[in-house]
Amino acid sequence: LDGREVTFVDVEVDLRWRLDDNLSSFARLNYRWEDDSLDGITRGWDVTMGLDYVFGDLTAQLTLEYDRLDLPQSEEDDFGVYVRLRRDIPNVLANR
Repeated sequence: LDGREVTFVDVEVDLRWRLDDNLSSFARLNYRWEDDSLDGITRGWDVTMGLDYVFGDLTAQLTLEYDRLDLPQSEEDDFGVYVRLRRDIPNVLANR
């Protein structure tokens, strides 16, 4: 409605390596190119790497991220370290 035109390309490469039965590592590279009639051209990339450790229904994840995606509305342009703990919930409706 406002005459805005946006063209963008997102490319992501995602790799995962299983190191043993409970441990795996991953790497992800994301590239974005965007031409916005209001905000101009944006280009950048993110690199993410980490480890997953699974024990029972729990998964512990350590992630390192280097963010070089320069979005006009975002202040993210840095390095981050994240620790996540996730619990898988079994399908309780499967036996019905």
